[in-house]
Amino acid sequence: MSSSRPFRAVRHVGKVVAAVAFLGALTWTGEVPAGATATIAAKPTSRNLASVPSTGGAPSRSVDDAEATNAVSPIRGILDYLHTRQGVVQVALFDKLTGKTFLITEGTRPQYTASIVKADILSMWLKQYQSTPGSIPSDIPYSIQYLMQNMITMSDNVAATSLFYFGGGCAKLTEFNTLIPTSETKVGCETPTYYGWGNTTTTDADQMAIVKTLAYDNNVLTPTARAY
Repeated sequence: MSSSRPFRAVRHVGKVVAAVAFLGALTWTGEVPAGATATIAAKPTSRNLASVPSTGGAPSRSVDDAEATNAVSPIRGILDYLHTRQGVVQVALFDKLTGKTFLITEGTRPQYTASIVKADILSMWLKQYQSTPGSIPSDIPYSIQYLMQNMITMSDNVAATSLFYFGGGCAKLTEFNTLIPTSETKVGCETPTYYGWGNTTTTDADQMAIVKTLAYDNNVLTPTARAY
């Protein structure tokens, strides 16, 4: 890692733009319509860095660190902690009470999922069983339930590989993700020497969308599937 502070940006999806406390100049894209995405990008003078693209379309103005800090009090503690750490970080925070979403991005996007893709694999199987006659979980075969439980509660790679392969592999998981939808997730495919799913790449925004599919009412998973 360079001795200068790495790039960190915060995007706020909603009516009000969020900012980030950071060493260096900040640019604010201004207020954007509901559902649009705006960016606040930190650009330390010691490095030549590109900011995350903004689709807000609003005029830009400069803000100082104090103003930025005050604008993002829901994530101030996260930012304070991240300032003490090195490495690439992506954090997504959704406030259900306000409907606001904060995305903290540092470094190159996207990143490898490793085991967090297991929640996505589980969601795909739940979608399959809710689409067939019967109920969840009574009509899910014990063997599939066993693999699901081991994959999630113990992060069992063998269980994940089994569910990934017999669920249709990268093609089926990619197809499922279009329903959520995810925009930057690329599912890893099996090769002659590797089971594939661990090479899936994703972003904080996509992972938040997957978790929200499991946690909140939506058109992808039924309440019974989510409860399981």
